[in-house]
Amino acid sequence: MENYGGTFFVSCNYNMRDYNINSSFYSELLQWWDDFRNAFSTLPLTAENIIWNNKLIKIDGKSIYYHNYVKAGILLTDQMQFDKGSLESYNIATNSGLKQSNFLTWAGIRSAIPGHLKFLEDNSRKTGLLEFCCGEKVFDPVLCKSKQFYEFLITKKGIVSRGFTKLKNDFDLDDITVSKVFLNLLSVSSETFIRSFQLKLLDDIVFTNNRLAKIGYVLHDTCTFCKVEIETIYHLFYECPFNLSFWENFENFWFVLSGKKEKLTLQDVYIGKLEKCELLNYLITLEKLHIWQSRKQDKIPECEVFLKQVDVKYRTEKYVAVKNNA
Repeated sequence: MENYGGTFFVSCNYNMRDYNINSSFYSELLQWWDDFRNAFSTLPLTAENIIWNNKLIKIDGKSIYYHNYVKAGILLTDQMQFDKGSLESYNIATNSGLKQSNFLTWAGIRSAIPGHLKFLEDNSRKTGLLEFCCGEKVFDPVLCKSKQFYEFLITKKGIVSRGFTKLKNDFDLDDITVSKVFLNLLSVSSETFIRSFQLKLLDDIVFTNNRLAKIGYVLHDTCTFCKVEIETIYHLFYECPFNLSFWENFENFWFVLSGKKEKLTLQDVYIGKLEKCELLNYLITLEKLHIWQSRKQDKIPECEVFLKQVDVKYRTEKYVAVKNNA
C-alpha cells in the first residue's frame, strides 16, 4: 500500500478493480469502506476532489499517486489553481514547496482532471478527508465508536443478508423459496445450538480455512480433511472426498431407517430438503454439525461416531418423552 500512499489511500476516491492488493483481507476491507461511505453520504464526498488514487482522474488509463505532491500538501483538485494558467500555477506551486517535479508533469495532472471536478463549491466544505456528511451530521470514522457505525448499519436492516443473496444465486432460488429455507429452521429442531449452527451456514458466516487464511489466522487455505482443495464452505460440507463417502453412508442409513432412497445433492445438504421432511433435515443438520466438530478436532468424520451420537439423542428424547407421558 505504500505505493499508493499507505493509510492515505483510505481517504481517496478509489476503485478497487484498479489495484492488485495481495492481501484479500485489506482488499475486502477497503471495498467495504468505499461501499459504506457511498451508501450513507448525503453530500458529495471530499474524496471526489482528492487528486490521488482517484478513479475519475487517470493518466494513460491509470489512477495516479505522486508522493512529492502529497508531501507538498497538494491534495485537492482546486489546489491545481485552474483560475490561473498552467505555467503561472506551476511557478506558484514550486515556490510554495513543491519539489522534484517539472512543468510537464504539472500540466499532465491538470489536463487529467475532468472539467466537473475543477471548480466545485464542495471544495470549500469543512469536512476532513475521511469525514462525510449524512444529513446535518458529520460522520468521522476516526472519532466514532462502534455504536455510531451500528446506528448507520441498522438503518439497512430491512435488506436481505449476504447469505440470502448467496443462496438465491448459487442454487437459482426465488425470494419465497429462500425465505422458506430460513423459516424451516423453526421446525427442524427445537435445540438452540443446532438452530444457531444451521443459521450461520445459511447466512454464510462460518469461517472455513479459505476465510481464515485471508485474515492471516491460518497459514493455508486447504481443506482440513483432504489437504488438497481450498476449504470453501461447500467443499467442507459436501465436495470433499472424505465427506462424499460420509454422505453415501448416510444415504444407506436413511434407507434402512425409512425405507426410502435419497440421493443427496449439494443443495439438499446445505439447505435441507425443500419439501416437508423434518426428520431427514434434522439428521442432515446433525451430520453437518458432526463434520464441523470433526474439523475443529482435526479428525476425519466417521459414520459410526455419528450414528452413536444419533442413538444417544434418540434414547435421550425417548426417555424424556416417557417421563413426561408424551
